[in-house]
Parts: sequence; structure tokens; C-alpha cells
Amino acid sequence: MNSFLIHVDTQTANKINGNPFNCTYVLSKKHRNLVEVSLKNLQMPVGFYNVRSPYNTITINGTNYTITPGNYSDATFVSVLNSTVTPAIGVFSINPTTGRFQFVSASGSATITVPSGTATNVPSLTNLLGFTNGQVGTSIIATYSYILNFDTYVNVYIRNLSVSSSETQLVTFKVPVNAASGQILHWNENSQDYQCVPVVYTVETIDRFIIQVYDRFGNPMDNNGIDWSFSLQIKSDT
Repeated sequence: MNSFLIHVDTQTANKINGNPFNCTYVLSKKHRNLVEVSLKNLQMPVGFYNVRSPYNTITINGTNYTITPGNYSDATFVSVLNSTVTPAIGVFSINPTTGRFQFVSASGSATITVPSGTATNVPSLTNLLGFTNGQVGTSIIATYSYILNFDTYVNVYIRNLSVSSSETQLVTFKVPVNAASGQILHWNENSQDYQCVPVVYTVETIDRFIIQVYDRFGNPMDNNGIDWSFSLQIKSDT
């Protein structure tokens, strides 16, 4: 059994719709009987949005309001949210003391709900702003504090290798998000946790890595065309 270090840069990968979070990296050498893979280091520019589908829609009085995907600060988000909902419907604000959103209706009692069809295990913008489904009133204060930057980690999934456990999540390696938008997320095994998984392969020889990145809720992500890289150590016969 031999050990090999493989450096992957998505700049040279085959991307689906230009998305480096959904790509195939062809190896220069075929590996036979791959039995183990470990993540050595990773460099990921944070190009994905903090407000994006399917977490960008809130429902007021049965009408859906969808925020344009993008990277927002608290102030710019409140501005865009109010211009989307419009003052004719009501106005959102953030209480600086409690850190909670408040919605003041422009015309009588209003009801804030989770958009229909939202999966029970996936938050909507309603939830991320701290509101609970079905809150009613002329002035509605969110039940909980809000969070716009909810990506505490991303899941790197190499589809033709293995998942990291017997659970159902599509994840080979879990990478904490320790950088803001426009910065570079750095991970390495010496300063963080050691991640090594056995390979459950369906073919004897592997000549490529089929790579996808998912968020913490299991939805595929898009890095908006910005490439990233990582290094793997594998054990195989050749």
C-alpha cells in the first residue's frame, strides 16, 4: 500500500455551469484500490452569498417577498428588505439593544409566516430573522435574535469516494467557515482536527474526483465562479 499527496485546484477542473463548488477534477494518474483519504489543507475564497436561495423569502399576509441574493451587512440588508416589502406594507427595523427584528404593519394586523413548501429541516428567511411561523400583530417583534451569516461550516463531498460517517449527510470533510466574504478560508490538519475517512469505492480504479460543496442544511452552494484548492493524502496500491 502506497501513500500519495494530491493537490487539487478547481481552476483546472471541469465545472458544471461554471460553479467550482460542483466540478470534476481529473487525476494525472489512475489509482487502484484506493482505501483511505485524508484532508491535509484547504484554501477557499469566500465567494458564496450570505443571503441566497432558498433562504431569501419571507411571507407577509400570504404574499412572498424575495430578497435578491447577495452579500449584505445588517444595514444594507434592512434597506433592501424594506425596499422589497415597501412601506405601503410595513417597515422592518432592528432593535440595537435586543438584536431582534421588528415589523410594523402599515395597515392593521399582519401575519408573518414561513413560505409554503419550505422543508421542515431547512430555515427560511423568516426563521433567520428570528420570527416564528404565524406571528401576528400590528407591531411584531421577532421571537429570537437574527443571523445573516449562518454558514458556520461547509461540507466538501467527494461523491465517488465516501462519506465521513454512517449518517445521511453528503459530507466527506467538514470545514469550519472562519473567514468573511471576500476573505480566504484556511484549513489545515495541524491547527485543526484530523480528517481521514475509509473509501467505499464502487470501481477498482479511480481516475477523478467528483466534488460538490453543500451548506450545513444540505443544499448545494455556488461560489460565484471563484476557484478554491485543497490537498489530499490517499492510500492506494498504485
